[in-house]
Parts: sequence; C-alpha cells; structure tokens
Amino acid sequence: MGTSYSIFAEVHVGNKWYNISPLLREEDGQAKVYPFLSGKSWLHQAVEELREYSYKCGRPDDLSDELRTVFGEPDEDVVDPFFKDMTYKEYYRQMMFSVNYGKAVKRRVKDSRPTRYRGYANKYALTAYEIGECEDISHWISEAEYNKLPEDEKQDYTYYEWDEYGDWYAVFVKLSRMVDALLEIFNSWSLCNIQNANLDERTPTADYVRLIVYID
Repeated sequence: MGTSYSIFAEVHVGNKWYNISPLLREEDGQAKVYPFLSGKSWLHQAVEELREYSYKCGRPDDLSDELRTVFGEPDEDVVDPFFKDMTYKEYYRQMMFSVNYGKAVKRRVKDSRPTRYRGYANKYALTAYEIGECEDISHWISEAEYNKLPEDEKQDYTYYEWDEYGDWYAVFVKLSRMVDALLEIFNSWSLCNIQNANLDERTPTADYVRLIVYID
C-alpha cells in the first residue's frame, strides 16, 4: 500500500495549544480535523526535509483538544491485540514528530521564488515535460550559460520556472500558503475570544506554530 504522510498544525497561545488544521463537517454532522496535506510518495521528500528540523519525536502530551480526537488513544493501550509488544506511546514515538513551522518552513520559503528551479529549458525537453512524457526537464541551462550562447542557439531555449514531482520546496510553498491563511483567521478570532493570555500573545507569529507530522 505504501507509506502515508499527514501534516497537521497547532498554535501556542498563553499556556495552551490550539488546532488550526481544517475542520470539516462529516455527513453525520460531526466536525472532523483534517491535515493540511496528506499523501504518499509526493510528500516523502518534504517529510524527510522536515524531519531534519524535528525537535520532538512522539505524540505531544499537550496536544490540542481537536487533535486528541484523532490521536487520543491511551499511552498504555496496545496497538494490535495480537501483538502486545507495542503500546501507543511507543508507536507514536516512531510514527510522529513535531517541527517548528517558522524555522522549518516559513523562513525557507521565499516570496520572490515561488518555484525551486528557474532557467532556460530546451524547447523539446520542455514540451516532453509539459505533456507528461517525462517527469523532469532533461536539459536546461542557467542564465549565465544562456547568455554565452550564440544568438542562433538561443532560439532552442526558453525561460521557464518549475518544480519537479515530489520536490520538497514545492510542498513547502503550498503548505506555507495554507498555514499562513489559517493562522491569520485564527488571530482574528483569538484577539477577541482568548482572555487568559496577554494581548500580544493573542496574535501569534509563525514561530508559535508547530507542525505535527504523522507517518502511517
């Protein structure tokens, strides 16, 4: 079946973590927490990049109320009744880690660079890439290399900006847009509705957001 990845987010205000992952209503009327991003192979590289910035392995003891509805099993319960050698505490220690969103993602995504790659692509290679004949652009050169070409050879190239399949930077760009949007909405709400925190704490920045990465 392959490994699945899910990325949730919480924000810290006062002495409590609040969920900012999307809440969607199910057919039975119950609201359910959904990850910002979930998937298989296309998320692998991004998750491994996030892992380099992880500061805690396992399920946090101070999870938000909403995420406890997703990951709420008692630590001492066994994951599989037929194999009693693994509790949920040990399971989540292996399958979950936390990352500071501001440091791991927000600071690394540049507004001036919406894609990881930019350069001059061979027109034939670009066509093959755009119609799905290949998963990457097989031949491209930098701007400096392009400027050195004779004028007639420049006709074989065109400027292009792109991301390759599963590239971590493309995932980070998408994730940052989603988290920033939900954080802005949360701040508008928290400013008026959270009373047990200082005024400046009620509009937290990206550094007060943690990503919860779950691997299944």
